[in-house]
Amino acid sequence: MAVEIIGFSDTDNDAHPWVGRTIGNLTFTKELGYGRCATVLLAREDPPGRQVAVKALSEEFCAKKEQIQAFVEEARRAGKLRHRNILRIFRVSLYQKRYFMVMEYAAGGTLQDLLKRRRRLPLREAIQIARQTAEGLAFAESRGIVHRDVKPANLLISRDGTIKVADLGVAGQTGEEVIRGDDIYGSPHYMAPEQAMGKPASSQSDIYSLGATLYQMLTGRTPFKDAGRRALILKHMHEEPMPVNRIVPALPKRVSEVISNMMAKKPEERYKSFAQVITELKSLEKIRTLNRLNLSRRHRRER
Repeated sequence: MAVEIIGFSDTDNDAHPWVGRTIGNLTFTKELGYGRCATVLLAREDPPGRQVAVKALSEEFCAKKEQIQAFVEEARRAGKLRHRNILRIFRVSLYQKRYFMVMEYAAGGTLQDLLKRRRRLPLREAIQIARQTAEGLAFAESRGIVHRDVKPANLLISRDGTIKVADLGVAGQTGEEVIRGDDIYGSPHYMAPEQAMGKPASSQSDIYSLGATLYQMLTGRTPFKDAGRRALILKHMHEEPMPVNRIVPALPKRVSEVISNMMAKKPEERYKSFAQVITELKSLEKIRTLNRLNLSRRHRRER
């Protein structure tokens, strides 16, 4: 994936600097979200005539040569991945020392958005989301790519409900809630213990983070309460989260066992690969004793 250097055509607009303007063949229509490291915009790309999401890196981020080199390389590698559960990266472009990444647009927003609206999900829906995520990560695993920051904000939902893993391979470079220091990358609510200790992340690290994400989908809360970033990291390193079936008694014990394995403190004690995770999640999808109605009734009694 080469870095494309393109021009900028100006128009009058009082909104976001890029909204209503054109960069190369991209016409920006609105802002989708923003953070300290990047802003995500919706754009129309002509040709080929499609909506795309564009992540424009901040000026501060682009000032660091080493980070940009790593970002471009990771984006190039991730851009070669073709899988229905991985958000497609089309290219990385450059305008006046500002890098931006052109990506597939997922109209359904993020899993984080969904959880803000609904707080927690029925068993079957949560397991299906986790299984699709695992399938995307398994494909990346087979190509030697580790995500390093699996969390609800990095799981997008397409118009038809398909889960798309985003920021695959570049999350450690641009994550908004990332703890930075030496080789420490990851979001504290979902970070694997070995990442917190500065050790290289692996597929087992991503398995841990997916386990923490599934935990939140089923219980409506992250594995550990927010007690400050460093305190959260220590909890992931040394404490066991309350089993999900103790928070939501209607959940089968087997669900807690699978999440416990995914979130084992030592990487070697977790599932060996995402292929194993997928097998376990598929077995949980076959559980037919629960549905949205009886879960919500139980939850109302608990509250």
